[in-house]
Amino acid sequence: MSLITTKRLMLRMLAREDLDTCFMASMKPNAGWKPHGTKEDTRHFMETVYIGKEGIWGIVIRESNQLVGSIGLMRDYKREYDRVRSIGYAINEECWGKGYTTEAVQAVLAYGFEQKGLEMVSAYAYPWNIASRRVLDKCGFQYEGTLKLAAKLYDGSIYDHDCYAITREQWVDWVIENR
Repeated sequence: MSLITTKRLMLRMLAREDLDTCFMASMKPNAGWKPHGTKEDTRHFMETVYIGKEGIWGIVIRESNQLVGSIGLMRDYKREYDRVRSIGYAINEECWGKGYTTEAVQAVLAYGFEQKGLEMVSAYAYPWNIASRRVLDKCGFQYEGTLKLAAKLYDGSIYDHDCYAITREQWVDWVIENR
């Protein structure tokens, strides 16, 4: 798995040593999963979802070497084409509004299109998650529509997904326009 660096960030594999940081971040239900009650819950989640998984990175601030979030390119279960991946991300609340997520998304898009040969990257956001939708807009994603009753959360609540995507061609155009 590739290490990705940007001006301010390093995207690296998550490891078991990141348990304490990930546990603290998992105690808030921002990404839709149930807040973890114990470190054992977080360890199980990390081993199932993060550790050793291709296309999953921890977001680390280079200057302080502080792990502040995660980002990944995963299979898009709503699409069958194998050259499409879905991007997902979560960042600690104290880092909101600093541009870290936008910077990480741009780096992962470059990796996906340039190194993995993807044709499209999708993203899904809850309609109420304005910050996440702003990140997608800033990175050139196009709004595709709203998928009604798309997600059932841990507490049984049902939410729509706002669907976004960016094709390889749209990404190339976006890069040229934003140099």
